[in-house]
Amino acid sequence: KTENHAALWQCIRTRTAHKEPCTIALLRDDMKKLGYEMKNFRRWLGKLEKDGVIYVDGDDVGPL
Repeated sequence: KTENHAALWQCIRTRTAHKEPCTIALLRDDMKKLGYEMKNFRRWLGKLEKDGVIYVDGDDVGPL
């Protein structure tokens, strides 16, 4: 797991813990605000999903 994956995981956990919407677009905005380059964003999501840490359902994302 890289720093990027950890930051994305934390964004997902923070949004869901606060009962806020957690969509791909919102997560992308969160990561941009943290200063991350977004060209590999989909790959980061895919890795976390493949590892069984999150689910992606359409635009919705959440922890498993």
